Amino acid sequence: MCSKNRLSCAGMRDRGICDNRLTIRRDEVEARVVKAMEERLWNQELFEEFCQEFTREMNRLHGEATAAAAGADREMATLDRQIAKLVRWIAEEWTGDNNAAASGVRRELAGLEQKKAELAATAAAAESAQRARPLLHPEMGIVYRHWVMEARDGLHDPDRRQDAVMALRAMVDEIVLTAG
Repeated sequence: MCSKNRLSCAGMRDRGICDNRLTIRRDEVEARVVKAMEERLWNQELFEEFCQEFTREMNRLHGEATAAAAGADREMATLDRQIAKLVRWIAEEWTGDNNAAASGVRRELAGLEQKKAELAATAAAAESAQRARPLLHPEMGIVYRHWVMEARDGLHDPDRRQDAVMALRAMVDEIVLTAG
């Protein structure tokens, strides 16, 4: 921003890396953003494509989480066998005479128990991720359209303007204006 109602290049203003001294009215940028959202993001075909891509990505993430949980379960089973082997050694072989060996076995056992706890946490996180899969509501497009219309209308109402600006900012990561 270069004033209350005008925007300018941050590269020129803040960093001195641009010689673009053009400015644009804030209301013009807001109108362009809302128009682009109305024209480009309300397209039913594009929304359906988004839903399909979103579903594919969620399924991919679900598959990764399932694989991670299965891998953690297999590795925990291996650790359980190693721990049982060490416990059997302690029960069958350990005598008071071999304290050095017992100390090594205790360290090994502690390490295996620590790794098992880490794997259990990984498995729990994967299971939690599987349960928390977001679903697309069939009316999501209508909700989105209503949200954009409310934001658009709120830009012209001084009492609702701040909320409208915040709603638009939540939907838009970045706006790039090019000179010329």
